[in-house]
Amino acid sequence: RRSVKGFSFWAAAMPACQDGWGDKMLPFVAVGRVKDGVTLAFYICDSTEDRKELMTDIFSKLLGAAAQKLQAGQRTRLQWNDGSVCCLMDQQGLLLYCVVTSALSYPERLAYQLLHDVRVATQALPDLAGAGEHAFNEELQPRMQELTKQYEDPELFPQVQVAAIGANPAGPVGNDQAQASRSIRNKKYTLILSVLLLLVVLYALLGSGGGIAAGGGDPAAAHLGQGASFLEPLAPGALGSTREIHS
Repeated sequence: RRSVKGFSFWAAAMPACQDGWGDKMLPFVAVGRVKDGVTLAFYICDSTEDRKELMTDIFSKLLGAAAQKLQAGQRTRLQWNDGSVCCLMDQQGLLLYCVVTSALSYPERLAYQLLHDVRVATQALPDLAGAGEHAFNEELQPRMQELTKQYEDPELFPQVQVAAIGANPAGPVGNDQAQASRSIRNKKYTLILSVLLLLVVLYALLGSGGGIAAGGGDPAAAHLGQGASFLEPLAPGALGSTREIHS
């Protein structure tokens, strides 16, 4: 994680408003012009006006801080409570691209890859140096929404599933994982106990049978002792394939 001196201190003062994003790992994406603090386009997963106003206001302030703290081509990831804000300045120092991750565990590489894809879509638009506030929402919002869904998809990026579990261990995904882990451990312990019990029984039978036969005691018991010889060590693979499971 790259930290820009002074910039991280400013981010620490941002309000704790990333809570309540639900299962969204990438709830906010935006691009803006640095020199005059104009937000050219943004996408937010929350449709409420209060949340939109709050996030766009935060991004406007972020643009102002970036003008002082970031150089052309520079990037930084800032911790924001339980989540983060990933920022990327373009090579000309004209535009700032930003994505909010709802968890610090979200992979940094994927966040910057998303911003790169947003930058490619943005560079195809005209008049980036002079366009007004939210001028490219119509053009960029569908692409931003598509990219957030893509980079939240664990089937495309398995590491996202790990990030989701780390971010919400008590949530549905975390519960499923925990239950599966407990089930594996229980099966493992049951197998171990069964094997130990079997060994105890075998030891008792073999020890009892051998002693009676040698002492010339009860014929029936002696017969049991002799018959116990069939309990030979199991050949490899006799119980089928086995595999140690690490939980």
